[in-house]
Amino acid sequence: MGHTLTTAPIRVLAIPPEAPRTEYSTEGFRRLQESIAERGILVPLVVREAPGGGYHVIDGSTRLTAVRALEWDGDVEVPVYVVDGTDADAVAASVLINQLRERLSLHGELRGLRHLVNMGLTQAAAGEALGRNRQWASRMLKIDELPEDLKDAVAAGDISVSHGLIIAQYLDHPEVVAMLADLARSGNVSGAILKRMADEAVAVGTERARERRPQRHSIGARSWVRTEPLREGTRLEVHWNAADDPEDVVARVRELLAEQQVRSGVSVEQVS
Repeated sequence: MGHTLTTAPIRVLAIPPEAPRTEYSTEGFRRLQESIAERGILVPLVVREAPGGGYHVIDGSTRLTAVRALEWDGDVEVPVYVVDGTDADAVAASVLINQLRERLSLHGELRGLRHLVNMGLTQAAAGEALGRNRQWASRMLKIDELPEDLKDAVAAGDISVSHGLIIAQYLDHPEVVAMLADLARSGNVSGAILKRMADEAVAVGTERARERRPQRHSIGARSWVRTEPLREGTRLEVHWNAADDPEDVVARVRELLAEQQVRSGVSVEQVS
């Protein structure tokens, strides 16, 4: 994309709805306001001509928001780089510029990606435009289908992306989604277990599926056992740490076997 350095009045600048960064640090925003009030805008905004006149901001939405918060007169001129290119070029440039400055939130990446796809780009082209690939784009578009609270949880790291992708497969079953979200937030289930429990919940209901949830039991200061109910019997994974006395660990496992009423068909795996 080519560009021209010039100035433009504040009143003709607009932040497009697909702008990737809409969350601001309160303290950082305050410092930015103070800097602009004292020195003005030192780094030009990157803009492109809007279809109805004026300019859309590709990079600099935070600076423009800060200026507006200072209630400057709309005729005040600020420095801008006017760039050309397609709509897709503008969206991709906005996302990439923001990523170079400070990594975007998950929501910011999703907004940019979804906008590119809605403009007609294939997943492969949208991913490439954002410096990624088709597989990344496909996975992120699935995450974008999650309810807002679960997208927030993925963005915060409370639910992993891999678990989020599993949950996204069951959006037609709200009760199952709620159960899976609780399990994913616990951090004690693998993707394979989460998928198995989801399929069981669809088949027999969430209440019965929860009864088959794996449980973790302490058998020492640092050793533990995971029990997983199977259709026949129970599977045990024994994780023994050398810091714990092996005889005490074995004794606790025997107690646990009695408590679980485990009989035939038990598979015990010892992991050091």
